Amino acid sequence: MFKLFSKKKFNSSSSVIAKALLEEFILNKDHFKQDLEISDDILPSFKKKIILYQKALTLIALVNKEGENQKFKKVKENFELLIFPDTQEKEMQNFTNIKDAMLHLKELLFNKERKQFSWAISWLSEIGIPETNPAN
Repeated sequence: MFKLFSKKKFNSSSSVIAKALLEEFILNKDHFKQDLEISDDILPSFKKKIILYQKALTLIALVNKEGENQKFKKVKENFELLIFPDTQEKEMQNFTNIKDAMLHLKELLFNKERKQFSWAISWLSEIGIPETNPAN
């Protein structure tokens, strides 16, 4: 999934790798192209949802890699420490949001009866974009 997950050996600690995943693949990327036709009132919700789904997708990849190689367990645990806030209330809400996003992504990626258009319509409607044809 990520080039970082290749068969190369790394000398970095699991916390350094987890931090790099968060910073380089999620926080430091400008995934919000200027040519998107998203109104200013919806853009903050869109950005927040993109980051949520990037965290969920990264966590899915780490869980999958952990199943193949137990050395990824520490990377996953350190990544979880970075993405879940310190306070219990915020942590539970964030955990629930990421868990829901992971389930939503698994529905898209691993469902044999893929329904990409209905998935995309649902995703967009959750942030206030009424779309009937996401291929536009």
